[in-house]
Amino acid sequence: MSDVNYKISEGALICVNSIVDQLNEDLRPHLSRVVPAVLERLGDNKNVVREKALDTLLSIFCFMDPNEAGNVLSDGFAHKNYKVRESVCIVLFLCSIMTSWFRVVWPFVGQSMISTQNIFM
Repeated sequence: MSDVNYKISEGALICVNSIVDQLNEDLRPHLSRVVPAVLERLGDNKNVVREKALDTLLSIFCFMDPNEAGNVLSDGFAHKNYKVRESVCIVLFLCSIMTSWFRVVWPFVGQSMISTQNIFM
């Protein structure tokens, strides 16, 4: 995944994303190797690679609980590249909206989302 050629990085992220989709819970023992490599790709210069890395992280964290996700993403908050730090915040926010743990992460966002959903239904 750490290749200079963006097409190779993109292909590797597509492969990792398909593996994540197939393994889900069985991937937990390997997260310590997968997540740091994907986090590095969040700082890539090419938008395509960053988008694929974001998709991969969303796939990974949608089956995890918030505490695990926070522990795994803690390295991303202290990363030297601002794109990585920004993308980690985006991943947490999107996962909190897409899954049921948004009330744990941001209770005030959860309440406003519920009231907004009730208005539109």
